[in-house]
Amino acid sequence: MKLTLKEMNGLLNGKCLPSDLLTGETLADYLFRKFDEARQQLEESHRALRAETTAHENTQMQMEKMAAENAGLKAGIGFFSYDSSGYYEEHDTAEKAAAFAEDSISEYRDNAPDGWSDEVESVVWGVIMQRATMTGLRPVTEDDNVAPGIEEWCDYTLLPGIETPATDAFMDDVWASAIPEGYVLVPQEMHLSSEAMEGICYHCGDGDQKFGEFTDGLLFVGDVDYGDGKNVHGLHIATADYPEEGCATICEFAAQLRKGVQS
Repeated sequence: MKLTLKEMNGLLNGKCLPSDLLTGETLADYLFRKFDEARQQLEESHRALRAETTAHENTQMQMEKMAAENAGLKAGIGFFSYDSSGYYEEHDTAEKAAAFAEDSISEYRDNAPDGWSDEVESVVWGVIMQRATMTGLRPVTEDDNVAPGIEEWCDYTLLPGIETPATDAFMDDVWASAIPEGYVLVPQEMHLSSEAMEGICYHCGDGDQKFGEFTDGLLFVGDVDYGDGKNVHGLHIATADYPEEGCATICEFAAQLRKGVQS
């Protein structure tokens, strides 16, 4: 409800009536109803503001978590430098690793008048993400197939585990919003092997050359279990009239495309 001071004076003095006054409604009833509507609108605005604030805070928290994950990926568990002449060094900072790599290049540069060595392109530095780490150390048992004299058994695995739940959740949202309902992500170009072409002809004909007259086909993207324990995700074809009779895989898609479809 929005009234000017002049309109309010006219209303209270009985010199004018509001156009939305209900039949049989007194001025007091009218004002109570309008103020109640204004109160409800204000409460709705407050709820919308709180929801927007909460969404903003959640987004901010997610961004902070992603930033922390990104920083962890950049830092890893250390840094290394290497060139194929036999130098491998580990460092506690990225600056030291880069400086060591620059020094290696400088050594090759000193010999550059005789021609640059191809090995200069092997100079690298980077982040150590994981390291082979001993796990499961235990005494040897009778079931262990080890050489005589070995008293303990262990395994090695790459640690620490790399997990980025906030980034993964964000990318899942990106996939979900980027691909409309009923659509999936497929490669821009697909190579069809001779086996794939034969599968198309088997299900939809080849003009009565070998497999019969042409029929309508059904192309679909998804997972197909061929009953041999292998689940194939990709582009498949089946006869449109009898899709239950089976299908042929035209092109198998990579794992990252599978994730995009499921998001």
